Amino acid sequence: MQNKKKFRLFKNTIRRIKYYDKTQTTYFAVMIFIAGFCLFTGATYSYFTLSGRIGNATITIAKLNYTLESTNTNYANQTLTIAPGETTFLDLDLKSLNAQKTRYALNYDTNFSGVEVYYSESIKKNVDGVIGPNGSIVNMRIVVVNNGSANATVRFDVDGGYLQNTLSSNIVNGYFEKDQTIRYVVYDEDFQSSVVGYDIPSRENHSYYKAECSNGGEPVWNEINWNFSIGNEVQTSCDVYFKKTNTGLEKYYNVLGSNGINSISTTKPDRTGEYVYQSSSCSNGAVYSFDESTFEFNVETHEPNTLCIANFTTNKEIEEAEKIIITLDSNGAGRTYSKEVSVGGTYGDLPLIKRNGYNLIGWFTEREAGELVEANTPVSGPVTLYAHWEEMSFIPKTVSAILNNQPVEGINAGTPNFVEAATSDEGVYALEDDYGTSYYYRGAVTNNYVKFAGFYWRIIRINGDGSLRIIYDGTKGYFNGTSDTGRLAYTEKAFNAKEDDAKYVGWMFGGTQGTASTSKVQAQTNEINSDIKTLVDLWYKTNIADKNLGDKVSDVVFCNDRTTPGKDATGWSRDTGLGYAKNTTAYGATARVGGPWQTTVTQPRFTCPQKNDAFTVNDETKGNGDLTYPVGLITADEIVAAGSGKYNTANSSYYLYKGSWYWSLSSLNFISSAVMFIVYTNGNLNDYGVVMSGAVAPVINLKPEYAITLKGTGTMEDPYTE
Repeated sequence: MQNKKKFRLFKNTIRRIKYYDKTQTTYFAVMIFIAGFCLFTGATYSYFTLSGRIGNATITIAKLNYTLESTNTNYANQTLTIAPGETTFLDLDLKSLNAQKTRYALNYDTNFSGVEVYYSESIKKNVDGVIGPNGSIVNMRIVVVNNGSANATVRFDVDGGYLQNTLSSNIVNGYFEKDQTIRYVVYDEDFQSSVVGYDIPSRENHSYYKAECSNGGEPVWNEINWNFSIGNEVQTSCDVYFKKTNTGLEKYYNVLGSNGINSISTTKPDRTGEYVYQSSSCSNGAVYSFDESTFEFNVETHEPNTLCIANFTTNKEIEEAEKIIITLDSNGAGRTYSKEVSVGGTYGDLPLIKRNGYNLIGWFTEREAGELVEANTPVSGPVTLYAHWEEMSFIPKTVSAILNNQPVEGINAGTPNFVEAATSDEGVYALEDDYGTSYYYRGAVTNNYVKFAGFYWRIIRINGDGSLRIIYDGTKGYFNGTSDTGRLAYTEKAFNAKEDDAKYVGWMFGGTQGTASTSKVQAQTNEINSDIKTLVDLWYKTNIADKNLGDKVSDVVFCNDRTTPGKDATGWSRDTGLGYAKNTTAYGATARVGGPWQTTVTQPRFTCPQKNDAFTVNDETKGNGDLTYPVGLITADEIVAAGSGKYNTANSSYYLYKGSWYWSLSSLNFISSAVMFIVYTNGNLNDYGVVMSGAVAPVINLKPEYAITLKGTGTMEDPYTE
């Protein structure tokens, strides 16, 4: 009892030692005591906290308080069950519940022979080390092999404390030597979370991202065979990363900050000088380039599930520079903007604001005149920048007005005389279509040239939704009145190989080639492509889709009017109105623009009277959704509106004249064979049987959001183009 009291007195005396200067003897005496205490306790779990006074010194003996969890289904209560002959990759999360950083060591125990345990981590060995305080987590990967003949259990625990210089794990087998360790990390659609596994994800909806190997391992990913290998013989552990894809092509920007944290998103970094481009890559053999000045990908060709990544680091000097707010005055567009920039950096991407009827020239230092400020212009201090504008040319201005429900300027009032050929420039008129008010060019116009996809086109009309309907006109510009086969995509092509059934007036028709239709409904069922549709689809795929330009083309109705209004409407006494088999029939367009028997009726329309004939790709609200590609031909109504004049009136002056006859999309009649409207050699509206050899001028519609960006004046020398 006397000895215990003396020991307690000794301890209390030490705790009350007053502060002495470190040069004094008492300080060294205290340090010698602490060192002796550590030796006495085996340096196991001793931790010392010293304040300004030795009198406040405490000696704490504490063990690591922790949790050890895993998502492996065979792991529970820190115990793994493993079948005979199996190898298990076990990912463990060690979580510290202590208030100070703590040393730790993972240990395992089993009574089953044949069990081997390896550490396997793609970055470093981490089965022992130091873990941070208050919920800090260390991720460990363990490989367990059961070479025995029965199920085995392996228990894991963690030894640890506040101070321990001798802790070490009993897992001493470095990297899984029986095989190179590979795990597959699959990110979700937004790069927000990931799942770790040991099987390669399917290629149907995943894209390869990157691979990282330890210990000098050289990762090799084979896109064609969709497999992973290591290019050299080393003991290594690799992580192979994939992303679950949403679309055929995805573009992401990955930024490694000065804090060591990666940030990845679809938003490209602001070009303020804070972000330094490092590298880029596209998976799946995509052909691409990356513009380091604009941070833009240009992907020429790609396969489904292609992932493009641009990698950046942050410029720490610019990142930490003084931040200021600059003001951006829209100068007539109705509001003011602001942006934070760094002094010594650059302005970066300035807002691309809009103003109805105008194009943004750029941002300047003065309201009028001044100096142009661009993305790479250095920032020297606070400033107000002013937007400068130029008035849009006709097409962007008109599209802008349509999209904003505003009046359209520069349009002729009333209705032209459709009976007479338009041999001069009559400008633009309005007519309703399936989307609203359409604005069509008429006569020998010289300001409706467009250059798109490497070809010249002529604008037929601006559709009611702001999209731009254009007809092919060759690989170079042609003056009105020029006769040249170069203005056509194909020559000597039949509309269809068969003609002996009313169904062959269809862009698509019911029943196979050569079988007779049995009803109007069956004849007009959109099952089989006409030969001309197959040809036009191929042209579009080769010249638009395969060039990755399809995102600029709109899904707008192409009308193959097969309504049968009857002889009272068509003016043809032989018209049965039946529309199938060999029944004599005239179709809807003849009631509006006439035919061989009626050359005075000319009332074109742009609305499609029958939904089954309103051909679209995906739009099943206004259309039938039966197209493969958003491409078609001009209609008889559009030919008359453009200025052909009544049926069989020569006109070599207006913009549709090409010197060769070419197919329209409009059905004329069936008498003993199927007959379509055409633009004839001398520019007149005429007709031909579907088996005749004619030319082809494809028609497409450019999206409003693309049309509104077009520059130029629309002349042959200065066509509308991006």
